[in-house]
Amino acid sequence: MKLMEVRKLQPQMTNNIQMLIGDVRETLKTVPDNSVNCCISSPPYYGLRSYVPDTAEYKCDEIGIEETPEEFISNLVKVYQEVKRVLTDDGTCFINIGDSYCNHKTPNIPGVKETDLIGIPWLLAFALRADGWYLRQDIIWAKACSGVYSGGSVMPESTKSRFCRSHEYIFMLTKSPKYFFNIDAVSEKVEAINRIYSNNNMENRKGKGDEQFAINGKSQDAWYAKARERIAAGEELKRNRRSVWTVQIRPSKVSHYATYPSELVEPCILAGCPENGVVLDPFGGTGTTAVTATILGRNAIHCDLDPRTAEYIAARRIEIIKQRNSDGETISNGKIAKARKLF
Repeated sequence: MKLMEVRKLQPQMTNNIQMLIGDVRETLKTVPDNSVNCCISSPPYYGLRSYVPDTAEYKCDEIGIEETPEEFISNLVKVYQEVKRVLTDDGTCFINIGDSYCNHKTPNIPGVKETDLIGIPWLLAFALRADGWYLRQDIIWAKACSGVYSGGSVMPESTKSRFCRSHEYIFMLTKSPKYFFNIDAVSEKVEAINRIYSNNNMENRKGKGDEQFAINGKSQDAWYAKARERIAAGEELKRNRRSVWTVQIRPSKVSHYATYPSELVEPCILAGCPENGVVLDPFGGTGTTAVTATILGRNAIHCDLDPRTAEYIAARRIEIIKQRNSDGETISNGKIAKARKLF
């Protein structure tokens, strides 16, 4: 297949984003069964902040302000029951969710002491697994790293009694044991080329034959030999993407508390949704998921309780495109070409 002419992304709205405004537990009922290929979402934090005005008539439908974590998890399970219904049998679901601490805003939680980490991400993961989802993987979103491989930035915390939080979870769940997953679309460049030309292979190591090694020395030697041939032929070696993603938070001028970077959802879309497929975000917010999906040649369904989301998504599209253009990126055939590695 010939690639389309590489072009700059243009800041214009497209018609392949369907917006559903209202309580997602109700609006998703309008979506047909088995019509969505991939769900990517970031539910509200529990007990941390409100995302809609206190005077809004739809305030009572907001998720994240429940009195107990159990009620919060129960409401999310109801949302993802609808998500599972609309997913195709080979559909995938990625959920980015942060944790919360027990404090004055979250009192009287049975079994949880004040200052305890509640464990919201895993409570949700286990509840969804019990509800029939296949829990396939936990992915770590490293917003910033400390030490030798430092980079990125996170929201500062005033606490002096623990380390500053710089990661969140992304859970990958599926509707069925067999599902669409394009691992090649998100493969990474092999950086350790020198090892392939090294004589320090497993056959020469004093620990050869130990069960701690996944493959024997002869198998590794054979792989290295083939790899050298591929390099000599001009091929760029790739490896499967790892489960820790270092993706820096990017500044946003959109007036919303929770705006994750477009680069975070890009691998989820490329791996979990076929070209021209449909990506659903039940907690759309500023529209990062929907905008990124359309940039990558997919269609999108964007759900949110707050009617202001229409303004957010328009501004967010312009912002994401400007950010990617400033990075020297171009798009061709639903694939974003990067001038430099962002994640």
